[in-house]
Amino acid sequence: KMTKEEFSKLINLIEKSYPKQKELNNTQKGVFFMALKTYSLEACATAFLTHTQESEWKPQAPVLLLKHLNHSNIQIEKHLKDFLQRKDVKDPIAIRVYQMLGGLSLNKTLEKDYERLRDKFVEMYRNEKIKEDFSNLPITAKKKLIELV
Repeated sequence: KMTKEEFSKLINLIEKSYPKQKELNNTQKGVFFMALKTYSLEACATAFLTHTQESEWKPQAPVLLLKHLNHSNIQIEKHLKDFLQRKDVKDPIAIRVYQMLGGLSLNKTLEKDYERLRDKFVEMYRNEKIKEDFSNLPITAKKKLIELV
């Protein structure tokens, strides 16, 4: 989760990246914070740097960053359900997370423990996705991100 101090760093990165465009107002910043506060600073900064590769415009709404913040939970959870039903899963990140959590031994998970397993799977998937997204960024973007953190 992002703290208010970390959020200020993110907004500062966004504003400095587009110095000729109008600054975000306090309402916009508040909406961004409410939408992004459950994500880490690193994840949001990576999403922003990905946005800069697709658009010359400063993001004016959180959705422009959220779309880069991984798959939706529903899709991630579907991967876990598919594993537990012994269906074929093609997503390499999901496969990696499934193996890290114990692979086939997860099929013995009791129903009462499923919610905790699901939450852990989603969290680990997101972390792996962030690592992958970061490693795919250009070196100049990585340097900006490292300076931010």
